[in-house]
Amino acid sequence: MIPEGQTQPPETQVARGSPTGWALLYELLLNAAPNVLGMLGLTLMQFIDGLMLSWLDRQTPGGGVNLAAAYGGGVTAWVPLAFLSGLAQCVNTLAGQSFGRGAKIDAAAFAWQGLWCAVLSILPCIGLIFLAPIIFGLLGQTGVILHGQVLFFDFLIAAAPVNLALMVLTSFYMGVARPVRVAVAGLAGNLVNLILDWLFIFGHAGMPKLGLLGSAMATVTGVLVSFSIMVGFFFSARTRREFHSTYTWRPQVAKLRQLLRLGLPAGSQWSNDVLTWTIFTLWLVNRFGPNAAEAQSAVMRFIQISYLPAVGLGAAVNAVVARYWGAGDPSTARRSTRLALALAIAYMSSCGLLFWLCGHALARVFLTSPQQIQIAAGLLIFAAVFQAFDAVNIVSISALRGAGDTIFPAILWLVLSWGICVAGGYAAATYYSQAGPRGPWLMAAIYICVLGIANLLRWRHIARRPLGP
Repeated sequence: MIPEGQTQPPETQVARGSPTGWALLYELLLNAAPNVLGMLGLTLMQFIDGLMLSWLDRQTPGGGVNLAAAYGGGVTAWVPLAFLSGLAQCVNTLAGQSFGRGAKIDAAAFAWQGLWCAVLSILPCIGLIFLAPIIFGLLGQTGVILHGQVLFFDFLIAAAPVNLALMVLTSFYMGVARPVRVAVAGLAGNLVNLILDWLFIFGHAGMPKLGLLGSAMATVTGVLVSFSIMVGFFFSARTRREFHSTYTWRPQVAKLRQLLRLGLPAGSQWSNDVLTWTIFTLWLVNRFGPNAAEAQSAVMRFIQISYLPAVGLGAAVNAVVARYWGAGDPSTARRSTRLALALAIAYMSSCGLLFWLCGHALARVFLTSPQQIQIAAGLLIFAAVFQAFDAVNIVSISALRGAGDTIFPAILWLVLSWGICVAGGYAAATYYSQAGPRGPWLMAAIYICVLGIANLLRWRHIARRPLGP
């Protein structure tokens, strides 16, 4: 057994030179490709899941609310899940920095601290399940849509501890440059989810027709499948041999404190972002009626196509920056971030152009009502405006996390989200109500643009600051 805190001998440390631009691009793509592929699978799965629910709505006399209920329940569940996600993603940073300086056993130890946090999350999640009707009631939800949102929320929250453990193991393997395992687990879970959606939502192959309940069950089952695969990787002979992953299972106060010092601000940042977006979409926009709710739910499915692959690239940026930062090479971390910015901006801007030019055609994929299609096409124009800025935001915040800077971005996000997105959106909805949901969405676009610029400026400042001893 290797004593706690002992690092690898010098001959096993990660060798770092000053890679050429092409070598750095290759390294970034090598880390990003499996994770982006996994995110694309998740994007496709969520898109088809939404498409199936929209078909179910069309089969319902008078129209259904399954698409809007799934979005409302899912985005609200992501308030606590985003907090756990931010905490888990800091395992990427700490494992990557440990790996960069050759301390492989420390990388596995940080993964274990994250897994202990997953265990501790069980009781708060149980409490949230009981509070769900009150939460959605405070957001102004009533009737059938309230019931659907609570149902979807409860399933996601019940699986939250497992989801956190999955995110911890995913972050560990991203940090130590093993992204293929992340892609394998993610794609397997997404495939299971997709198959079960087809079986459970519509009752194919002799299965009961469960509708929204079936979608929730499929989502949770997909998470369990991905988690099982990641656990198998973590306890495999290869990981045990290279990282001594079975020797560091006990809670380590110093490492847990280090994880929480980085993870609590990062988790608060992501949770606050999702909270304000939940208030924005469910309280501000949905006040304009069910047509606005359904149209916005369709728009969000397209935004995920643009957003989630960029998040996968961001996870790779986090890992690469953390490894070079841990190796004492901030210059290469800056270069890798510039390359990632170019890739993310190119991809998300292309999506934005598609949103702008083909808004009505895209809306018709999910919607049949002319009024809903018109609303969705208008909102897609605002989404098109902020795509490039959102790309800058995703990459910049990932690079900052890789460098260990989480407090300033959390404060910045808190001020801008409540000041522009919520307060500005409320003012637009109240005093410019004749514009309908376009008023609040204008403020959301301004918020994302300002946030992207601010986080890029913060990264440029941090990246040029001398490293401490």
